[in-house]
Amino acid sequence: MTAQQLVSDFAARGIGLEARGARILIHDRSKILTDADRARIREHRAGLLLALSLPGEAELIERCRPACRGTVVDPAALARWLIRQRDPDWCEPAAIAAWVRVAVREGGLPE
Repeated sequence: MTAQQLVSDFAARGIGLEARGARILIHDRSKILTDADRARIREHRAGLLLALSLPGEAELIERCRPACRGTVVDPAALARWLIRQRDPDWCEPAAIAAWVRVAVREGGLPE
């Protein structure tokens, strides 16, 4: 199970997870979190921190639109590429604009 699937699984059960710095905050209003759940969170901690730090695809597409405007770079394709890179810093507007310039200059995004 990927960290993103784990986040979705917890959300479906009404358990929210939030990354704050190097900590994972658990929002369990119904108090249904089990010891096994806590073990899963500990086991996938690094992946969860990353998954919780990355914006969702829809949000990232919206962040990419202004930088892609007037270019041949597709905001959705750029957003998917950024998510695959797994680096939250690359999802910031200045970094997005820099990657659009690279894509325009190189004729596409790096593999």
